[in-house]
Amino acid sequence: SLSGGIEYHDKETNIIFSGGVDDIWYDLDTKQLVVIDYKAQSTSKAINEHTYLNNIYHQGYKMQLDFYAFVLRKMGFDVSNKGYFLVCNADKSLENFNNSLQFDTHLIEYEVQTDWIAPKITEMKDLLDCETIPDRNPYCENCAHIEAANELISEES
Repeated sequence: SLSGGIEYHDKETNIIFSGGVDDIWYDLDTKQLVVIDYKAQSTSKAINEHTYLNNIYHQGYKMQLDFYAFVLRKMGFDVSNKGYFLVCNADKSLENFNNSLQFDTHLIEYEVQTDWIAPKITEMKDLLDCETIPDRNPYCENCAHIEAANELISEES
């Protein structure tokens, strides 16, 4: 049963990967599992496959769907290369809120890509096993926060 989530123990790295998939559909034609992720939002912008999947803030959503497909395949399931985001968008055009939201739903198809995950797992494990602290990543938000905090501390000293 997948009701409690999904889990895969990578023996090579001794890392357990797990997640909570929103939904899994079964394609009666291909006999494959289809990973579905529900998203709720409120925007007045048009919602379609191109705008949704290319939104800079949605890149992590795609990685999440990729990861779920990867883990399910490692668990031995036949998983479709097509995944979907079921996007529920709250209608902002209504005159009154009245403790109620109206949603439009959009089914956004996404081509699952899992080929990047295994090399990332190896990279993560190598980093965890490294004896030295890696260089700061200039694009990492956490690194920027730590650097800013260190600057504040050194200014106060």
